[in-house]
Amino acid sequence: MPKAFFLFPLVAALAQPALALTLDLPAKVLAEETRSESPGSYALPTEGFDGTRVPGLQVEGALDQRAFQLDAPGVTTLALFAPLRDQVVAAGYEVLFECDARACGGFDFRFNTDVMPEPDMHVDLGDFRFLSARRGKEAVSILVSRSASAGYVQITRVSEAPLTVKPIETPISLDDE
Repeated sequence: MPKAFFLFPLVAALAQPALALTLDLPAKVLAEETRSESPGSYALPTEGFDGTRVPGLQVEGALDQRAFQLDAPGVTTLALFAPLRDQVVAAGYEVLFECDARACGGFDFRFNTDVMPEPDMHVDLGDFRFLSARRGKEAVSILVSRSASAGYVQITRVSEAPLTVKPIETPISLDDE
């Protein structure tokens, strides 16, 4: 039975309650890696590689990024991707951008986008799919790829988060005196 994947705000005790995003992964999880920052920032791709860069929105808040290796030999990237896309849309997110390898910009998209390193997240440069979406002040992206023996899914979510450390006000003079 596929594992249900929950993304919760990282500072739930400090932040106002936010709606969790629950996704059912389309295959059994073999390995998982997580990266979290609060507050953090993420360049959410909104278009494919345009020849110089990957256009996007800078989103800030509680960053939760996870990579999953799935027991899915022979499963296509579309078969892995489509149920996740449908769940994101059903959760009330608006899809901003969706592409497959060539339409994304292939190598240039992959290496100009925030992707967890191998072996946690494997990206076949000729066979991957990507989606970015927003719901209010929250953003999510999904990157799906595969190898001959496994499927790979990276989900990045940014939700609202308060500044966890209050800055100490220290006046400084910028005059040349």
